[in-house]
Amino acid sequence: MNIEVNIDGVYYPATAERISEDEKTLETSYPGDWRPRESVSFANCRVLQATTSHPIHKGDIIEALFQQQNGQTGWQKASVREIKADFIVVDSVDGPQHTDVVAANKCRSSGAQYLRITPADLRTDTISVPEDLVDHFSVEKNLLEFQNTVKDIAMTFDKEKREIKLSSFGTISLKKAVVLSEMFFRDVRLKNQLRARAEEAERMLQHGSQRSDRDSPFVDEFEVAADLMGLAIGTHGSNIQRARNVEDVDDIQVFEGGGDGQPCIIKVRYPKILKLFSRADF
Repeated sequence: MNIEVNIDGVYYPATAERISEDEKTLETSYPGDWRPRESVSFANCRVLQATTSHPIHKGDIIEALFQQQNGQTGWQKASVREIKADFIVVDSVDGPQHTDVVAANKCRSSGAQYLRITPADLRTDTISVPEDLVDHFSVEKNLLEFQNTVKDIAMTFDKEKREIKLSSFGTISLKKAVVLSEMFFRDVRLKNQLRARAEEAERMLQHGSQRSDRDSPFVDEFEVAADLMGLAIGTHGSNIQRARNVEDVDDIQVFEGGGDGQPCIIKVRYPKILKLFSRADF
C-alpha cells in the first residue's frame, strides 16, 4: 500500500507491506531500500486521496517535493516565492530549511486531500487459492509478485485455509485483486507447465529417453485436459517423476496440445509388458 511516512517533519514515499497482528503499526519499506524496513505507527502515516487542479500563485502555501540532505526526496510545506514557466521557487515552511526550484508537477496545491490513516480505515477481503497453487503461493516472492501486480495493497497467505488475505486503505485495490486473481492463477499454471515441459525436454536429452519402438514396443497413451495439466504434472514435474519410478514403467513422455485449449497427451512405455502379463491373475 502506498503511504507517506513522517520522519523529522518530512513525509517520505513508502510502502506498507504488512499490518501488525495487534493492528497498531505498519511494516514499512522505502524505495531502493534507502532505509531499513521498520514498524511505523499509524499516527506517522498518511495516504494521498486526491489532488486538485487549482492554479498555484505567488505567496501560496503548498507542499513541494524537496531533495533532502540524506539524498532522498520528501514532501514539505512550502511558500511560493516565484513562478517561472513550469518551475516554482519555494521556501520550506516546516521541517528542514530549504530554498529550491521545483518542477510544477512536484508540487501539491493547498487543496490536496490526505487520509490520516487508522486501523479503522483498513479494508479487507480474501481470495481462495486452488489446491494446485498452494505450494506456489507459500513462497513469499511469488505472493509479492501478485501483490506488485495489483499495487497499493498488502497480501498474506494462509496455507491452512488456502486463501490470500487482502488489506488496503481503499476498496478499488481489493476489487482489482479479486478481478485479476483468476487471470493471474491461469498465468501461474501456464508458467509452471512450461517450466515442467522444459525440464522434461532437458531430462530427455540428458538421459537419451528417445527410444525406438524396439526398445519400448508397448505404449499406453491417454489425453489430459489442458487446464488439468498442472495437477497431472505436479510441482516442477514431481508427479511425472514419481510415476517414472513405478516398477516396469520404462518412460513417461508429455506432449503439449498445441494451444487453444487442446488436450495434452501423456505416453507411458512398458518394455516389460510380457512380464506384466505373466503376473496377471486370469
